[in-house]
Amino acid sequence: MILIRYTEYDAEVKNWENQLREMVVAYRLEALPELEEPELREQDKVVTGNHAITAYLKKLRQDVEDWRAPGCGV
Repeated sequence: MILIRYTEYDAEVKNWENQLREMVVAYRLEALPELEEPELREQDKVVTGNHAITAYLKKLRQDVEDWRAPGCGV
């Protein structure tokens, strides 16, 4: 499961949430006003900052699309 912690729910967090829904990936969003930067956690991975989270989700989307391609694990 992916956990995204953020300071306030804004357009960027909404975009991340929409991407995760479209990919049908288990996730949870958690508001923590005391955070300095948003962070994404998945198992032992921790990604910090808006740009890093966006890049992580872009790579995840590509991995999911590759896995769902005909003849690849489905």
